[in-house]
Amino acid sequence: MNTDRFKIKQNRRNISNAARKLFSNKGLNKTTVHDITSEAQLTPGSLYLYYKSKYDLYALPSLNLLKRLARMINETARKDISVEAKIKRFRVVFIEMYNYDSYALSNLSHLLSRNLLGNLSNDLLQQIIENSILIKTAIAKVIQEGISQKIFVNEHPIVIADLLWADYIGTILWLNSKRPTRNHPESLKTLLSSAFKIFSREMKGN
Repeated sequence: MNTDRFKIKQNRRNISNAARKLFSNKGLNKTTVHDITSEAQLTPGSLYLYYKSKYDLYALPSLNLLKRLARMINETARKDISVEAKIKRFRVVFIEMYNYDSYALSNLSHLLSRNLLGNLSNDLLQQIIENSILIKTAIAKVIQEGISQKIFVNEHPIVIADLLWADYIGTILWLNSKRPTRNHPESLKTLLSSAFKIFSREMKGN
């Protein structure tokens, strides 16, 4: 039994590693299931023993990152610190997530921008949606705190949270389109710093 579990775990890891390599080099659309199983040195079709599709395989690292991001954003929202400190911490968390796994974050931005979510299994799609909502709800809660304390102008918190999230995903997409700056956290840090400064100024009505 332990041998079987080890084999399943090893095969899943081999498939995941092979897919990551191929997706990075060839892209999602040009990578076939046969490419992945061949790279993993497994029989054709064996991918479906462990994953529902190549799209689920592509999205799983993004879901894991989303869960981590949702946890950190919610922890920040609950901290007993000022609204301004929470907003600054959001920026730091966004940058930390890029440093932690830029591959997964890039996949997420690709999935969202290319409307590929419909290719995912229902369970995986639902988890991505739920964690995205958790993130935006926590951000909106902090924005509402700022409005209640008359730090921010009275704008709809959910709309502002959506805009911040869209700005983050858009920044990742833009970075990925610029080959010389790809995977350079310093570029993301500079862009997000500017975006958050503009956001804070606009929300304060300055």
